[in-house]
Amino acid sequence: MDGPYAGASKPMPDELVRHYRDTLTAHADDPALGACPRCERSRCDEWRWAYEQLVMAGRLEDLWAGTTTTTTGRARPGTVRRT
Repeated sequence: MDGPYAGASKPMPDELVRHYRDTLTAHADDPALGACPRCERSRCDEWRWAYEQLVMAGRLEDLWAGTTTTTTGRARPGTVRRT
């Protein structure tokens, strides 16, 4: 049987990874609003789609590599952090 097995990640070009990473950042919930500042929904469709694509490609770890947190453990504005 050829092809990827169940649970195998799909290859994704770095350019597309950057696009999805930027989408996650742009649509991340604003702590003051408790929702996406663009869509005004928590975990909006754009955010979920980008997140799912990175997960399926096995590239979600790329996102967390550059994040920083404050001393309270909260993500700095403009960053996304693993929960």
